[in-house]
Amino acid sequence: MRFLIFGAGALGSLFGGLLSQRHEVMLVGRRVHMEAIRRNGLKIGGRTNLVVHPTAQEDIAEVESLDVVVLTVKAYDTEGALEALKPFWRKAAFLSLQNGLGNEDLLAERADRVLGGVTNQGVTFVAPGEVYHAGIGDTYIGPYRGTGLEEAAELVEAFSMCGIPSELSEDIRGELWLKTLVNACINPLTGLLEVKNGHILQSTFLTDVVREIVDEGLQVAALQGLHLDREEVLEKVWSIAEATADNISSMLQDLEKGRRTEIDSINGAIVERGREGGVSCPINSLLTNLVKALEEASPAI
Repeated sequence: MRFLIFGAGALGSLFGGLLSQRHEVMLVGRRVHMEAIRRNGLKIGGRTNLVVHPTAQEDIAEVESLDVVVLTVKAYDTEGALEALKPFWRKAAFLSLQNGLGNEDLLAERADRVLGGVTNQGVTFVAPGEVYHAGIGDTYIGPYRGTGLEEAAELVEAFSMCGIPSELSEDIRGELWLKTLVNACINPLTGLLEVKNGHILQSTFLTDVVREIVDEGLQVAALQGLHLDREEVLEKVWSIAEATADNISSMLQDLEKGRRTEIDSINGAIVERGREGGVSCPINSLLTNLVKALEEASPAI
C-alpha cells in the first residue's frame, strides 16, 4: 500500500518508519527532521531498534497517487492540513491518529472516505531523524464515514504485519472518547507537574484527581449517547500509564519546547461539550486553564 504520513513528528515517524518495512511510505514533516531522515535514515530506539529509509519531504508537491493519508498533525492544525491535502479528498482514505475530539468530524466534512483511529503507543522526539519508542500499546481502527469494516480491516492487517499491534473496532467513536478520557488524565497532569507518565500511578493525590476527571468526562460522554463503564475507563488509564511509564507525554514535550498544546481538543473539548449540555466540569476546566496559562507565559507560543 502507498501511505502518506502527514505531520510526521514523534508518533507519525514511528508509524511511518514501521510501515516502510513493507509498504511505500512518504513522511511529510518539519524541514530539519525530514532533511536528517533523507541524509541518514530514520532511527527508532527504545522498545523498537531499527533504522529505516522512508521517503521524507516538507510538502506534498511530488506526491501523485496514494492509498491512505495518515494524519498525525496536532489537533489545532487539522483544518490547515486538510486544505493542503485537498488533491486527495476524493482519491485516498483518510485515517486520523490524532489526540482529542472532533478531528474525524473535520475530515468527514471534506474527504469522501474517513477512518477513525486511536493509538496508545508512547513515542518521544529525540532529535532530527531520531525518535524513542517508550511504550508499546494497542491501536484501534474503525470506519467513520464512507468506509466499512472491510477497508478498516485491511489497514489493521497492514499495521499489524509491520509491528504495530492493531485491532478492528466496530465502535470507533467509543474508542475515541475512551482515548480522550485517558489523555485528559495523563497529559495535563504530567505536563503541569513535569513528570513521566508512570508518576500518575505513584501518588494517591493524583489517582483521586484522575477519578474526578473521568467522572466529569463520563457525564459529558453520556450527553453524546456514549455510556462508558467507569471502572473500565479507570483501568485503561492505569494500564496506559503503566505501559508508557517511561514516556514523556506529548503535552509535556510541547510545554518544554514552548509550543502550543492540544489541551483545547482534550480537556477543553470535554468542558465545551459539557457546557453545551448543561454539565459543569470544574476539574477539567481548571486543568485547561492552568495549561493555557503556562502556554501564555511562554514567549515561544
